[in-house]
Amino acid sequence: KIVKKIVMIATVRFYRNREGMLGEGSCYKAYTVEEGQCLQPPAEPGGDGVVFAGWHDWNDYAADFSQPIEENRDYYAAWE
Repeated sequence: KIVKKIVMIATVRFYRNREGMLGEGSCYKAYTVEEGQCLQPPAEPGGDGVVFAGWHDWNDYAADFSQPIEENRDYYAAWE
């Protein structure tokens, strides 16, 4: 008996700012991961005289990269 496992793939995109998520900027990094896997965030994007404050989702929540990816996600770089 052959059992086929369906592997779901999710796309996780990172943008330099929230406006980039609206199509006003290019994607900083994009990853394709198997659903249920965890993802390490990319290196901090360089900022011009501002301090990187972490990756946030569309709802302004800080990203929690210890949680498995279950669906496509977009994050933007928050700045202080």
